[in-house]
Amino acid sequence: MNLFKYISLFYLVLIGLNSYGQNDFVKAYEFYKVKQYDSAKVYIDLAVDADEKNNSQAWQLRGIIYRGLEINGGIENREIAIESFVHSRTIDTLGEYKKEIANYLYNINVRYYNDAVNYMNQGELEKSESSYIVYKENYTNVLQLEFDFTGKDIGFYSAMGGAWFMKNTQVDIVEKAAIYEKSISFFQKSLQLDSLNYSANYGIGVAYYNQGADLITNMDPFESDIEEIDNVQNKSIEMFRKGEPFLIRAFEINPNEKEVVEGLTGIYYSLNEDQEYNYFKGLLETMEE
Repeated sequence: MNLFKYISLFYLVLIGLNSYGQNDFVKAYEFYKVKQYDSAKVYIDLAVDADEKNNSQAWQLRGIIYRGLEINGGIENREIAIESFVHSRTIDTLGEYKKEIANYLYNINVRYYNDAVNYMNQGELEKSESSYIVYKENYTNVLQLEFDFTGKDIGFYSAMGGAWFMKNTQVDIVEKAAIYEKSISFFQKSLQLDSLNYSANYGIGVAYYNQGADLITNMDPFESDIEEIDNVQNKSIEMFRKGEPFLIRAFEINPNEKEVVEGLTGIYYSLNEDQEYNYFKGLLETMEE
């Protein structure tokens, strides 16, 4: 979007306004031009509360100013900017600025998606999910557009599954199961949209495998009675069995990935299934040559 093309529309109006003295709208624009957003905010709020309350361009300028304030003032300024653009669209009964307003709203909404990505990279996964939800909801509620999110959802949910999976290294053994389940829940969302998604199938398989392995490695056989040992072994086998079909599917999707062959080798070793173990062990050795 060429921002200056749209700003020039304001300038043409303001030339005329200047000939009658500087009103609040003009003052707001002058402060905006020199990026004094706090001062611009004061005057644009005065303008839309009084003389310019029915001026679509004034509300657009308010949206632009609050969008500038967002950098230092927080996401609430983004929300005010969106509200301003939406109101500008509402009072633009002739549709004179329909395209410009649509572009403003589209570009500002992209910031929610960028936030989702940044939060995920920072490990703030609840915030990432919340931002992505707002990003999607705004397509219908704000942009008034229809959009097929299938592709984006598959990628986002798979990435979230992986991000939750990586958190298992940051918690103690008591919390690991909950982290793995959160990871699996996002991978499952991805598989509901694309059952042949490699990352999601592999991620679920490894999450279950790791849970089974954790049960065994964290059990002290010298401090546990026979019944407890049996329970741990049975639970670990259950985890391995749950992970097996997902790793098999991942292998069928991409048999040349060493990571999935390693996973299946570990699964069948843990299940004491020699034929399958020897097969995948042989493949793994070939890959390592």
